Amino acid sequence: MSFLPLPTALLLFSQLVLAQIVVQPTCPQAWSWSFNSLGQNPCIVAAYLQGACDNGVYTIPKLNPGDSYTGPSGPADASDLCKCNTVVYSLMSACDACQGARWFPWATFSANCTAVDPLTTFSNVIPTGTAVPEWAFLNISTKGTWDPVLAYQVGDAIELDPGATGVLEIPPTPTTTRTVVPGLSTHHNRTSKIGAVIGGLIGGVIAVAAALALFLWRARVKRRKATRAAAAVILANRSLSLREKGAKGGEEGGGGPHDVPLDTIRVTRE
Repeated sequence: MSFLPLPTALLLFSQLVLAQIVVQPTCPQAWSWSFNSLGQNPCIVAAYLQGACDNGVYTIPKLNPGDSYTGPSGPADASDLCKCNTVVYSLMSACDACQGARWFPWATFSANCTAVDPLTTFSNVIPTGTAVPEWAFLNISTKGTWDPVLAYQVGDAIELDPGATGVLEIPPTPTTTRTVVPGLSTHHNRTSKIGAVIGGLIGGVIAVAAALALFLWRARVKRRKATRAAAAVILANRSLSLREKGAKGGEEGGGGPHDVPLDTIRVTRE
């Protein structure tokens, strides 16, 4: 009678039933950067967390070609904070990606949720049998979607172990600047790079536009000041001229000098 090697047997067992956690997907070894210290892929960790509010029961089926995980659905899931949080969303997005599938934006994933945990938070305690990698606690609000490049850059230097409250005391910090994610499909890697380039270009355009707007505003203010100064000189000169004429006329006609109100003199301004 032959037996499987112990590591292989444990891996198969973990993929089938984990204390009523059933996880069918497997992730290629290239995705090992996303595994926790127990060697569990993101799908397994996500199943543990989502089952924490259901007596440790949860099933994640393997994706068919063209499919993606849609997020919490149905009345029972709508207020389930073990499912409606960005930590589980990030893990499920990685579960999509490691199977070569697309993942949904956070707004789509959480559309059925009537309540959600604060960003980067898993409000329940981490259940026994798993550990949550650091990258799962990334704040996804900037892009509104899971970012595999940033997740890869952060990695798994810090984990939350069973019994811990699902909040990292220190925000996830990148440990590398590499942008090619091992295991991620060529299309997704290319999309991530294009997104970064477009983001940089947009930022540059905004900066140039802001500088130009500031320059034009300052030029306009300077021009207005110059116009007002010139108008003041013109008003003063005209007033003086009229006073002199009035004085002269008074001498010739016997009348006294008279002033012309300044508000009767119109000066065109820009």
